[in-house]
Amino acid sequence: MKTPAIISLAGLLTALLGLIAYCVARDDEPVYQGRKLSAWVQRAVLEGDGNAELVLVRAIRTGDAFARMRVENELIHRVMTGLGTRNSPLWRPYTVVRTNLPAYIAGRIPEWREPKQVRASAARWISHRTMWSVEQVAPWNERASKTLCERAAPVLYKLVRIDPDKNVRHIALVALGDVGILSKDTLVLMFQVLTYPDYQDRTVAARWFRRTRCEAERVVPFLLKGLEDPAMKSEYAQALGAYGERARFVVEPLLSLAKTNDRAISSAALWALSGIDLPAAGKAGFWR
Repeated sequence: MKTPAIISLAGLLTALLGLIAYCVARDDEPVYQGRKLSAWVQRAVLEGDGNAELVLVRAIRTGDAFARMRVENELIHRVMTGLGTRNSPLWRPYTVVRTNLPAYIAGRIPEWREPKQVRASAARWISHRTMWSVEQVAPWNERASKTLCERAAPVLYKLVRIDPDKNVRHIALVALGDVGILSKDTLVLMFQVLTYPDYQDRTVAARWFRRTRCEAERVVPFLLKGLEDPAMKSEYAQALGAYGERARFVVEPLLSLAKTNDRAISSAALWALSGIDLPAAGKAGFWR
């Protein structure tokens, strides 16, 4: 047998063995309340199913180390696959045909979720499971692991930059801000977002800087100027205060703003000042 034929046969055998191993692993998949783990994870991540979330929480909190690892790996797989779902010209005709079939036939044909909705759902799920927002959104849920956040961050950044759907770009931006991982690319992006016309986008950037507290010399003056932003003074004030002593070089400008006749600007300046120099804030009229 010639060498190319041997190589081809070896490749086919390797692929076959891989497929068999995958199928065996699927057959050995844990079952919770009559459903496989992958089904619960899919419902939680892509459908926002609260009951599925609770099942996964119980599996994590009551299972052994191996069970927790299985859940974590399945979550990583589903989220990363969802974020990477590509648009397809076949989705619309497939969906039209399926929805126009008789119900008893359509029910036997797999549903093909719209790719942009899959990307949005995966980004939204990880956003709601970060250290930043989980206590506000759903305090009973488990937080997304550091591993998942680190793997998702560059993919979210790519979605913000190039996804064709505006809604996906915004949800990915929110998720990237909630993940809060500092990188050179994300730093540049968040600086740009601070200039976006939509205040919701600017809020994401302000919160990201509040968490990372990076590049004080460059960021703090920008945040100081933001105190005059009528849509989100408090966000800029909280971000400024988070920099603490590293923002002491703007104490004097903050004291000047605290004396203005605009009560909204004055109170925002005092709030920021309280995180940077509490005695100075107290003298300017701040009280807890």
